[in-house]
Amino acid sequence: MQWFQTYLLPILLGIITTAFLFMLKWLFFEVFLPQYREWIYKGLNIGGTWKSKFPADRDPQNVVCEEAIEVKQLADHISGNISYIEIRIGGNSIIRQKQFAFEGTFVDSVLSAKYWNSNRKDNGRGTFCLMVKDADRLMGKYSWLDPDTHRVEASEYIWERKDEQEGGI
Repeated sequence: MQWFQTYLLPILLGIITTAFLFMLKWLFFEVFLPQYREWIYKGLNIGGTWKSKFPADRDPQNVVCEEAIEVKQLADHISGNISYIEIRIGGNSIIRQKQFAFEGTFVDSVLSAKYWNSNRKDNGRGTFCLMVKDADRLMGKYSWLDPDTHRVEASEYIWERKDEQEGGI
C-alpha cells in the first residue's frame, strides 16, 4: 500500500489533472471563445454562397472562368471553399477544374484572404482582397501563381451573392 501511495497515486493524479486541464482548454478555445466572438461581433455577415465569372487571362476571347464560393464566417474570421472551372466559350467544354480552400479576415467591410489548392499534388495558391459594394456584391483584386506561365499575376475580382433558386456550377 505504501508503494501505491508513494509512486502510483501521484502519477495517476497527474494524468487525471492533465486530462482535466486539456479538457478545460478545449472548452475555452472551441466552445466559449467562438460563442463570445459571435456575441460581440456587430459587423456584416457575408456567410453563404457566392459566385464569380470572369474571362481567363490566358485566352479572354475563348475561355471563361466560373467559381462557386462557399463562405463560412465566425465573427471576423472567414473560411471556405472555391470550386473553379475554366470553360471554352464556343463549345461549353470544361478545360480545367480545381478546388481551393481559403481563410482570412473580414474587418471594416474588407475581406482579406489567402487561398490554396485543396489537392496537395496540384499547384495553385494566391490571395485576394475584396471590399463590400453592397450586401450582394464584393469587389477587389486577386493575385495568384499562374500554372501556365509560372509567374505571379493579378486581376479584378468580383463576387456576387448567389440566389437561392440558381443551380450550382
